[in-house]
Amino acid sequence: MKSRKQRRISGILLLFMGLIFCAGCGGGGNSVSNSGGGSDRDGSSGGNVGNSSASESSSEYVGEITGVFYTMEEAYEAGYLTREDLTNIAYYHNEWVPYPETLDNSIAEAIKKTQAEDLRKDVPEAKAEDIQIIKYYGEYNGNYAVMVDNPYGEYPAVIVDEWETVGGVKFHYTSFERVVVWVVDK
Repeated sequence: MKSRKQRRISGILLLFMGLIFCAGCGGGGNSVSNSGGGSDRDGSSGGNVGNSSASESSSEYVGEITGVFYTMEEAYEAGYLTREDLTNIAYYHNEWVPYPETLDNSIAEAIKKTQAEDLRKDVPEAKAEDIQIIKYYGEYNGNYAVMVDNPYGEYPAVIVDEWETVGGVKFHYTSFERVVVWVVDK
């Protein structure tokens, strides 16, 4: 049987681990909602998806918008991202700074559709409406840097604290999701 002191220490350690885990769960202000006007899983409204304006890039697309996901490394090596782009994405990601512009709703829906199609290879019931764009990091040369969830994935209950280097730029991850680049089919 644990002594009172051991129980208190155990409780403090569990609380501390919970706080560390939750620090990587969002709250950075650049989360986005599924519908562009709903709410994130934590109950806060998503602030940078779902706005349509004539000045946004999606107005150049006619018909259905489709695209493909690339890892940041793949996008950088293929020339879709420059080192400067990587530095900008890292700033918004590593510092939890909200990206100042919004992701057009039609682009957001196309990204979710692509994610659902990719997931259907392993999860036949995957649907775009179940997908959430966790964070939007901006448009770079017509390509979109985002973090997209996998609501069908099973993740171990562990603390994630990993660094990834792409093109000499470091990215800090505190969740299993990664920043990916959605490249529009041209």
